[in-house]
Amino acid sequence: MTTSFEAANDAFLAELRSHGAVVSDVIAVADYTAEHAGRGIVANADIAPETELFSLPLSACLSATTSRAAAWIPDHPELAENGWAPVITAVLYELAFRESSQWNAYFDILPASLETPLFWPESDLALLVGTDVPKRIAREESLSLYTNVILPAIEHHVADPADRARFSPDLFLYAGSLLMAYGFSVGSLTGTGHDSDDDDEEEDDMPILVPLADTLNAVHPNSAHLQRSGDTVAMVATAAVAAGTQVFNTYGDHACNELLRRYGYVEWEKRFDAVTVDAEAVVRIARAAIVGAGGWGEGMSETKVDAGIEKRVCTPLILHVFNTDKLKRIDRSTTWPTSTCTTTSTK
Repeated sequence: MTTSFEAANDAFLAELRSHGAVVSDVIAVADYTAEHAGRGIVANADIAPETELFSLPLSACLSATTSRAAAWIPDHPELAENGWAPVITAVLYELAFRESSQWNAYFDILPASLETPLFWPESDLALLVGTDVPKRIAREESLSLYTNVILPAIEHHVADPADRARFSPDLFLYAGSLLMAYGFSVGSLTGTGHDSDDDDEEEDDMPILVPLADTLNAVHPNSAHLQRSGDTVAMVATAAVAAGTQVFNTYGDHACNELLRRYGYVEWEKRFDAVTVDAEAVVRIARAAIVGAGGWGEGMSETKVDAGIEKRVCTPLILHVFNTDKLKRIDRSTTWPTSTCTTTSTK
């Protein structure tokens, strides 16, 4: 008996193949919900490195050049002047009219809601106080982009009030978050392209949605990698994968704060973890010490103190955090950058 999970997968893969995708029999979509990992890709047979798992043309990917909104997005330069606005508009348009979208079956297998901090209640966000995540969520800035840039462009081309109502703030936030959590950078969509690492894009290199590629869950080290050749992208094995085991991509060298902001999870063992020190807090604490009793700024005017701080606090700080055991193992001859300090943790 076919389950709803299998039926949705079958419909999605059939739609994807109808738009030129080639999917190898060595993989299948599997349900990892019991492991809190949703859908994933499992190896049906032993997979050797360099095996192509699937490929699809860029025309099957959802971007600012393949969406139905591509016909009028270039008419609105204000979109291009605001970062990801063109591709967010493209995804938002297809979601709003998903029943007639080329990507409808793809949308059916995506989560109906996301668990990134952007969607957390205030009581949960309070747990992140002391990290840089709340500041970087930028919910109000995002909604300002929606209200002042994206929605006016859409309404210029969507006249019916009932259709305009489809473009809600919630759907906009979902579209943008979908791009952040599921998007890939594959280079210029109008040039020759290049091989791409997931989430290794330049700031002006907008992501696109690559159906099936985003089904792979992520760990480090990964066992597969998305590559581009001309107008085609392909997922290629980078390591041997045993039959019956999951094939993994990677989200890149992100610390846990960035994993949480983008994808809604953290890894307890994370080789790329880091501590972010708020520059404003550093200056504020330094200023309090400087103007306090015995400080060199005691009795000075605020203007002179600020000038002194600006002169002295002018280089970036690299903070290395080690647990005590690891710190003991570090070669004491290690040469650290000039603007560096180390600290220890008992974790």
